[in-house]
Amino acid sequence: MKKRLLSWLLVLTMVTSLIPSTLVTTAFAADNTSVQASGQAGKTTVKLTNDWPSNLSADITDVTVNGTIGPGRTLTVGSGKTLILHGSGYISNGTANQTLVIVEDGGHLVLDEVTIQNNKVSSDGAICVKSGGLLDLGYNDQSSRHAPSITGNTTTANAAKNLVIADGATVRLNAEATKKIGIY
Repeated sequence: MKKRLLSWLLVLTMVTSLIPSTLVTTAFAADNTSVQASGQAGKTTVKLTNDWPSNLSADITDVTVNGTIGPGRTLTVGSGKTLILHGSGYISNGTANQTLVIVEDGGHLVLDEVTIQNNKVSSDGAICVKSGGLLDLGYNDQSSRHAPSITGNTTTANAAKNLVIADGATVRLNAEATKKIGIY
């Protein structure tokens, strides 16, 4: 009897250890909507609507995309900076053969619901998250969260390059991925 109880306990332990950490992160994020907001007191914020930022000098750059906007120059999200791209619109038709957003070590990018598609990009992809960078798919500060769509972005040689994630980068899925996200 003791051996059978011990073997069942071992099986239960093994099964629970197989639960992916993304499920744990998603469950935590769903119950803790103020995780991001709690660290934002006293930070500078710039809010834009349907406009590609000219720079990321503020601590937080919040861009609502309702229509279709063409990306401007490459945005580099450096350490201590946050870029939020959200809304039901499109970032599309970029032809500059460049990466749209690079997230560096200590930088934070939030993509919520927005669609990033049909851009001609560099070999680093449309979105590039480097080691130490943080990408949130779905806006953790909102009660209604939506994963983005990132597809159809190609290099000049027509190689698909959508979302490029380096080893050591952190990606949190805060919403169900109901639209396609091309990961390279």
